[in-house]
Amino acid sequence: MKWSIVPFLTMFVLVGYAALPVLSQEAKVTSQVQYECDEGKGFLAEYLDDKSVRTTFGSKELTLPQVESASGARYSDGTVTLNTKGNEAFVEVGDKTVFNNCVATGSVQGLW
Repeated sequence: MKWSIVPFLTMFVLVGYAALPVLSQEAKVTSQVQYECDEGKGFLAEYLDDKSVRTTFGSKELTLPQVESASGARYSDGTVTLNTKGNEAFVEVGDKTVFNNCVATGSVQGLW
C-alpha cells in the first residue's frame, strides 16, 4: 500500500488555518461629543459603531460597552458607568458620581 503525503499536508494546512485567531475589525467612531460638567470638569465621548463608547477623562481613556438602561443610554465596565439622556450625562465610579450635570457642548459626526 502506498501512502501519499499530499492528503496529509492538505489536512494539516486546513486545520492549521482554521486554528488561527480571527482578527476583528476595529470599531469606527460614529460621533464625538465633548461634555462640560460641574466644577469645571469635562470629558470626551467617542460613540462607536459596535454600540460602545470610548471616553477620555484627562489622560485616562476607557472603552465602555453599552448595557441595558431603563431610560437614555448607559455604558459600563462594571466599575465606571456613563449615563446619557439627550444632551446630558453623568459618570459614576462605583457608587460615587465623579462627573455630574454634564452637558454636551460640541458634537462632531464621524466622517468614516
